[in-house]
Formats: sequence, C-alpha cells, structure tokens
Amino acid sequence: MLGLFLNLVGIFTENIKNTTNNNDITESVIDEISFIPHVYNDRIGIQNVMVKPDKLFMRSTIDESAMVRWEIQNPQNNWSFTFEFNELNLESRESAGIFLFYTKEKPVIGSFKGGPSKFHGFAVGLEFVGKGVELVYAKNDGIDYTNMDEYVSVIDSLNPKRFSNLETLKLKVICTDKNFKVEIYDGDTVIYDNFRFFTKDYLEFAKGGSYLSLFADYKHVSSGKAFELRNAQLYHREETPDYSVTKVNMQKITTQVKPKSEIKHPNVDVQDLLFKINAVISYTKAVIGELPETSIIKAEKELIKEVDSLSEKVGKMKTGVSGRTNRNDLDGKINQLDVQLKRLSKIVNDVDYLTESTSEVASHKYHLILEYFVIFSGIFAVSVMFIREMRNFIDNRKHKLSINK
Repeated sequence: MLGLFLNLVGIFTENIKNTTNNNDITESVIDEISFIPHVYNDRIGIQNVMVKPDKLFMRSTIDESAMVRWEIQNPQNNWSFTFEFNELNLESRESAGIFLFYTKEKPVIGSFKGGPSKFHGFAVGLEFVGKGVELVYAKNDGIDYTNMDEYVSVIDSLNPKRFSNLETLKLKVICTDKNFKVEIYDGDTVIYDNFRFFTKDYLEFAKGGSYLSLFADYKHVSSGKAFELRNAQLYHREETPDYSVTKVNMQKITTQVKPKSEIKHPNVDVQDLLFKINAVISYTKAVIGELPETSIIKAEKELIKEVDSLSEKVGKMKTGVSGRTNRNDLDGKINQLDVQLKRLSKIVNDVDYLTESTSEVASHKYHLILEYFVIFSGIFAVSVMFIREMRNFIDNRKHKLSINK
C-alpha cells in the first residue's frame, strides 16, 4: 500500500517537549503514530482517501468505505489516541460513521463499520444517522461479525443537543491498566465522557502490540459529504493514584416542559400539539431516567446479582454447560435488551430535538404532525417489544433454574 507523503515543513519534536501534565495524568507524544498536516510520515497507509494540503478527505467513491492505517504497532500498554474530524450535518435518510480499530492484525476495508468483520481487538467510534448520534463499541476475539452489528455492539445514544452547531469534533480513546474510556471534545471542551469500562475482559483488548486504524463508512450519503481527518495523535499516558476513573466532566443537559406560551408557532393547533409532545417526552424521561442510570438498567444489575446468587446454589450443571456459558447467554440477552432500551431513548431524544428545531417554523405543519405520529407509534411498538422480551427472558430463566434444581 502506498505510504502517505505530504510536504515537509517541520521536523518531529522530541517527546519531552510534547508532554501534557494535568495534575492526575501525564501524556507524552508518540511521534511515529500521528497525522499532522504538512508533516511527512511514511508510516501511514491509506485507501479510498484523497490527500489535501491540510487534511485527509476520507472518501473517493460513493459506495466504498475509506481507511487510514498506521503501519507500525502501538508500543504502549497505557495510551490514549485522539483524532479530529468534521461534523457532516446529515439529512434524515443519511448515515455515516467514523471508527477507530485497534487490532492484532493489519485491518482492511470490510463490512463491519467500514473495517474487517473478523479481527482480534476492538472498534469504537461515532455513528451519525441524520441528527442522531450514537457511540458504538465492539470487541472481537476472531469471530466473523458479518450482519451481527446490533448483537455484538455496545451502544450509547447521545443527546443531539450536545452536537448542535458544531463544525469540528475530537474523539479521544483512553486505554490504561485502570480503565477504558471515550471522550468527545468541542475544541478543548469536554461535551461527553460517560462511556467507560473497568473490567479485565475489556481492558485486555487494549494492551500494546496492535495496529491503529481509522475507518469511515457511509450509507445513502450524498457524494459531496465526507469525513475530513484534521489531525491524529498517539500518546503514552500515565495516571497517578489520585486519578478518578469514575469522575464525569461533561455538563448535564437539563430538560423541562416548556409552557405553551413559550412554544412559538402561528397555528394554535400545532402549538398545542408541540406542548403535549414536550409533556410526553418529559414524562417518559422521568419514568425511564437518563442514560446510563435508567430504571431498566438498574433492574438489569439487580437481575444479574440475583442470577449470580442462584447460580452459586445450583452449582455446576451436570448437563455439561458451564457457568461461564450461562453467564455469556445472560450477558447476550441483556445486551439485546440494552440495545432496545437505548434505541427507545434515541427516539425520545430525536423527538425532543425535532420539537425544538421545528417549533419556530411555520411551514410544513401537516408533515410535522404526521412525523410525530409515526415517531410515537415507533415508541409504542419498541416499548411493547421490550416489555415482552424482558418478560420472556425472566420466564425462561426461571424455567431453566427450576429444571436444574
């Protein structure tokens, strides 16, 4: 694969001159794994990418994905990686994603998030569907993930308000002995940092010795839109004993029901409809809560504790099915329920966003009414499906435990 050649207007600076010290953390630049405009780096491989003077245009054909890959392995066990890119401002039918793959093998373009469907490592990034934004994570130990996106992905649906009027975003992936964490920035301001793992089964995928790659994937996106990689940088990261892995720095977005007088629309009927929709949204959020501490997720945690307790009493299954397999089945089912819950929350957030963005527009009022009717029909359908799945799962679990007794 051809290396990336850019005009050389500077030389690499030494790590000691590129160190960030923020009380509880210290980060030092790893020069070899980076993209800096106008700076030569022959350790980068590209595919379906157009090189421009100050950025990498990650799209050269309408239908294919694009890849930027560093050809050397990450030497660090404790590291962070940042990359900056543009916001695409998609229409409702358009969807696109940009993902970091961290893999034992050199990845190639494929069917899973633009990258390979079979790999050893993890993939994490942002998926944009219209104005909606989802943070997606998947780890893999050599299984073929073709057509398995929703079953293997951990998804967090982000509030669209956090991304309003933004032109550039920076994604930071943190991998240390203490935690795995994803942060999203607008410039130097944290707008989201609530996605994290602490358990060994996730942290083991982030150790040094793997390849870093970026993939861009597009579905029904007009040819003039593409992710533009502005810069990328790998850091060696050190966290002091005082560093808190649970601290959240992003600002909380408060929601409340607007008085009808504050909803500006020339048509009284539409104004009344918007007021009622706002009330329904606030009530729904009050019932299920804000992610990640929804009442359903809290119930999931209690269910896991209950099943673990019962598993200790039952002991090893004489049928030959290990406790690990049972736990994997449980985790898989809970992950499916979690995805359904987050899809429901995404619909609620999208309705909330559409309510504010369209409340001051006088035209297309009948289309607006129809659109909300369809959305709330979807909410009702997903809710019924989720309740049914949860009920079936609990009944099946009770039945299996009664048999094994």
